[in-house]
Amino acid sequence: MQLRKELAGKSELAALNADLIVHLRRESYPDHAPALFHRIWREEAPALIAELPGRWLISSIITFADHGETEAQRRIGQSLNILFSMMKLYEFERLHSGTASDRPFTGTPPKGSPLPMGMQRFGMAGGGLDKNLLAPIWHEAQQDPVAGPLACHLLHRLNADPRTLFRRIRLMRAARRDEDDQIDEQSWDQSDTDRQP
Repeated sequence: MQLRKELAGKSELAALNADLIVHLRRESYPDHAPALFHRIWREEAPALIAELPGRWLISSIITFADHGETEAQRRIGQSLNILFSMMKLYEFERLHSGTASDRPFTGTPPKGSPLPMGMQRFGMAGGGLDKNLLAPIWHEAQQDPVAGPLACHLLHRLNADPRTLFRRIRLMRAARRDEDDQIDEQSWDQSDTDRQP
């Protein structure tokens, strides 16, 4: 009943998808549930992607982690499960900072502030961790005809949303480049002044 209220105005297909996810998360579920879940995503992915709210799109891809028909589907589902679960945790914590989620932090981290477990700091200028984290998921998703379109859609949405860590890092990089350009211009102007008689 609660699902029907949440999905009011949505199609029966959307409601069926939600029902299947709820059943598949339990210890026991109808024998036909995994096959039906795969069938609707194999045959109706474009309609589901266009209609489902983000929460149910994420729940759908996570369901592939435990019920994918292939190793690739399970790997795609598990990778995005970890990604979106970590996002939920750190974005929730960020809310307590008082800084809007579409605005990057400013300033420079204090020196001598280590990361947990002895990890090195992320290289803002040349580091590729953000891209290297997403690229393998994207590449594998492009090869899978069932879970792949949903995974690629979610990665597109992630890239387009201005409130994510990945977008904030891009803004911080751009600000850093602008600062470096200003320093270069000032250095060039100063060198011209120094050369004047």
